[in-house]
Amino acid sequence: MVNIRHGSRLIDVIILFAALITTGLIGKGIYDKQIQLRELKEKSSLLDKRIETLNSNIEKIKREIDIAKSDPYYLKQKASDRYLMINKDESIIIFEDGK
Repeated sequence: MVNIRHGSRLIDVIILFAALITTGLIGKGIYDKQIQLRELKEKSSLLDKRIETLNSNIEKIKREIDIAKSDPYYLKQKASDRYLMINKDESIIIFEDGK
């Protein structure tokens, strides 16, 4: 009788340890997933900001294209302004009026 009770208690202790280990591993897995989800949310917000910036740049480019289509001298002016800004100490470029 004593040996049966002792063996039963040993099995109960082994099951208890197995349950504790399993619970700990499940808890660690849930915690790791929460950390990973938090990091993904941060990256997602950064990507959203970049997408907003790109969309605003696209809208700006579309406006520039519309202005360039309506004004034939706009591109020449933008090109010369940009050239002068980049090469301000080197030389000056002069465009003809297209006459």
